[in-house]
Amino acid sequence: MVFFRSAICGGCQNSKGGKLNLVKIQQNGPKEWLVTNGDYEPIKLFLSPSSITNKFFIVTKFIERVSEHCGEGFGDWFMKFLSDCEDPDKRPHTVVDSIQIIKDYVNDYMDSNGVDYNNFVDESKIKKNSILFRPPEIQKILQKFRQNSKKYRQNR
Repeated sequence: MVFFRSAICGGCQNSKGGKLNLVKIQQNGPKEWLVTNGDYEPIKLFLSPSSITNKFFIVTKFIERVSEHCGEGFGDWFMKFLSDCEDPDKRPHTVVDSIQIIKDYVNDYMDSNGVDYNNFVDESKIKKNSILFRPPEIQKILQKFRQNSKKYRQNR
């Protein structure tokens, strides 16, 4: 079977036009999630209560969109990443060693899919002592960060 990257960000497809196995994440309980990807053994995630895990569905949808965009390579890497993170002895090294890979996947996704920076601002939650960044400012901050990150990688 031959695989090719769709020219339009529609994910990867095989040469017969069928969809590849992509990362799917389903909630199985209040703090339990199941990650699947084709032939891989499903991986269960058990989350500790926090402000991030309370809205974990936002993270899962983003991961699924990156999987659709990047295709099978991302899915293979992601399943190995989660599998390695299950081992408490491997977890710290796995996460640190994967930072650049994660950034590369996210940057590729962000570069090819416009980002609505208005989604990062909820002006209804502004308080007297809040620091507010408007959408154009957020965009500039992230672009500057990415530029400096690329320069840093080149100089290493």
